[in-house]
Amino acid sequence: MKFLFVLAIVLPLTALADWRFREHDKNTGITYRLDYESIKEKGDYVFFRTLIDLSRPFTNGTVSIEQHYKANCDNHQITWEKKFFYSDSLGMGKIIKQDKNTNPRWGYALSGSFYERSVKFACQFVTTN
Repeated sequence: MKFLFVLAIVLPLTALADWRFREHDKNTGITYRLDYESIKEKGDYVFFRTLIDLSRPFTNGTVSIEQHYKANCDNHQITWEKKFFYSDSLGMGKIIKQDKNTNPRWGYALSGSFYERSVKFACQFVTTN
């Protein structure tokens, strides 16, 4: 029992995620993932999180970024809620920085982007499950 408790403290939440809906951009070398287990409907909104593995670290050492989103399925608008910047790929390693969106602004994901597909997928996911 102690082992499970220690594992829960040491192992980041991202390691337990069901990262699917993976896309790799050959031009940038960036890999995008969506966590199926994070897709939740609350009221009029759908919440989900994504993970980006960078092709090259940022100057501060960031290798991957976990992003939490809120989406409106009626008009497909999106806003981010929080972000975690990690020192290793797949949201592993130490958290270098974390941000919380204190001034949420709604917008549309870039047409044809991973984020546009993620919003559509998450909205469809909650209506079929």
